[in-house]
This record gives sequence, structure tokens and C-alpha cells, in this order.
Amino acid sequence: RFITFNTGYGDLSGNPKNKNGICLKSWPKEHWAEFVKKIKIPCVQIGAGASCEIISGTKLNLVNELTIQQSAEVMRKAMFHVDMEGGLAILNQHLGKRSVVLFGPTAPEQQGRSFNLNIRSNTCMPCYEWGSYKHLKLYEDKSKLPCNAKCMQDLQPDFVVQKIKDNWGDEIQ
Repeated sequence: RFITFNTGYGDLSGNPKNKNGICLKSWPKEHWAEFVKKIKIPCVQIGAGASCEIISGTKLNLVNELTIQQSAEVMRKAMFHVDMEGGLAILNQHLGKRSVVLFGPTAPEQQGRSFNLNIRSNTCMPCYEWGSYKHLKLYEDKSKLPCNAKCMQDLQPDFVVQKIKDNWGDEIQ
């Protein structure tokens, strides 16, 4: 009985050309740490790349230890997966499993899957239009941010844990 989670977003922002890179749809490290404490379910951290921030308090840290196939096997055995909108959450759906997907600049209406629990704060409206850089780039140099990603800052761990309990409470009790 455990869940998996991923804090990274691949190497798109961690490449040598953009050493100060950040992904605007990332949840802050301190939020992940608080979430791991409050969810009351053993948490296994997976993912790869320089952008994966290691979160203390996890039951098992497998960051940069697994192939994508091995990650899929771990996710298949988990109750559910928690992540931002992206690759591992999509992979999890292909495994027939559900994810808790944290949204900020991207819209759940555009990128969400009804199979998952899609969560976002109501701080601001999604400002990224998929397939276009009309409003902003998701991967940006921290010193040149077009916004401060307040949507992700304001998505509080207590709110996320409560949404999980409200929707899947029978599974996590």
C-alpha cells in the first residue's frame, strides 16, 4: 500500500543552455515535502533528470534509479500516482491506473483526463495555451519569468490532500 509521485519535468529546463531553468507547472519543493507528511500513505518518489528535487520523508527514493519500464512497474503496483500534467501521469493512465494531476498554467479542460483527479487552485486562470507560446513558455529562465507561477504556489498541500480524501477517501483510509 503506497503511492508514487514525481517532482521533475525532464531535462527541458535543466539543459546546459538554461542553467537557471524552471518549469512553471512545477509544484514547489516545500509543498511536496508537506504533502508527503500529510497524506499518511507511504510515498515512493520516482522520476529522472536534473529537475527532480529529492523530497525528504519519502518511504523510498528511486529518482534516477529506474528505467521507464521499471517506473511503469512500480506505478502499476501503487494505489495512485501524483504529478504535474505530463509524461508519467499519461503513462499511468495507459497502465489503467489513476493519477492526481496538479495543474497551474495549463488548463485541466485542455490537458486533463477525466480518469484522473485533476486539481488546480483558483488563484488565476490558466495562462498557457497548449501547442502555442501565445501567452508564455512553460520552461523559462527563472530570471526572465513572465509570471511568478502563483497558481502553483497557491495550490496548497492541505487542499490537495483534502481533494484526494473527498474523491478517493474509501481507498486511502
